Amino acid sequence: MREDEPITAEGCRQRAAHCASAAERTSNEHVRHLLHAMEKMWLKLATETERVETSIRLAMQQAQPEIAPNDARPTVAAPAVQAQTMTPRREKPTSRLLANAPQCSRCNATMKVRTLRPRRKVDDVAYKCEDCGEQVVVAVPRV
Repeated sequence: MREDEPITAEGCRQRAAHCASAAERTSNEHVRHLLHAMEKMWLKLATETERVETSIRLAMQQAQPEIAPNDARPTVAAPAVQAQTMTPRREKPTSRLLANAPQCSRCNATMKVRTLRPRRKVDDVAYKCEDCGEQVVVAVPRV
C-alpha cells in the first residue's frame, strides 16, 4: 500500500497478517508486543474502512435508484408551453459526500464518488465525471 493508493480493507488485513507473522519470527519481546499492537490497529482500520465503504455504497444506491425493466412507466408528452415554464425539481442530497460533489469543469455534469480516504476532521473524497472521465479530490468536512 503506497501513500497515494486508497486504503482498502483487504490491504489493511494483509498488513495485519504481515505484522502477526513478523511477531512470531522475532525473539525480542518488546518488538513482538509492538507488532501485535500494530496488527490490532490494522484490523481496526480494516473494519472502519469496510464501514465507510458500505456507507458510500448505500449513499450512492439511494442517490441513484435503479429501475427494473418491469417498472418502466409510460410517459405522456406534455404541451410545449408547459415544458418551457416548468423548472426541474432538485432533490436534497442524502449524504454529505453527494452534497459536496463538484461539477465537472469540462462538461458541467455532477461528478460521482470514486474513493474515500478518511482523516480526522475531513475526508479526502475523489470524484470522477462519468461522462468525460475528469477526476478531482475534495476535502469534505465531517459533521
